[in-house]
Amino acid sequence: CDPTPPAAAIAATAPSNVNGLGKTRLSAASSPLKKVAQVEMEEEGAGTFTINQLASALAVSASVCFVADKFVTAFALTGWTIPIATAIVIFLATVFPSQLSGLRGAGEAAGVL
Repeated sequence: CDPTPPAAAIAATAPSNVNGLGKTRLSAASSPLKKVAQVEMEEEGAGTFTINQLASALAVSASVCFVADKFVTAFALTGWTIPIATAIVIFLATVFPSQLSGLRGAGEAAGVL
């Protein structure tokens, strides 16, 4: 008879990359992918904008904020201005993607200024 309890025997044969919770830890050395291609990520429209795009982006954002504020005031939803403005922007971007795609890059430029 083997005096080793079954749990200890299993633990002795378990792989060394298992943590205390029984989950396997993966490292770069044990990854099945040996070579990882590094991809340079460039933001869409980064560095390319015109003054017209910047002015249009500011006009759209001011209009969205104005409508959101009026909506919040009309329905007495204190503190909901930003979520409603976000919902309006998502709606506009979904319904009018080609019209708003010209503003790409102007937001980053406005953030830098």
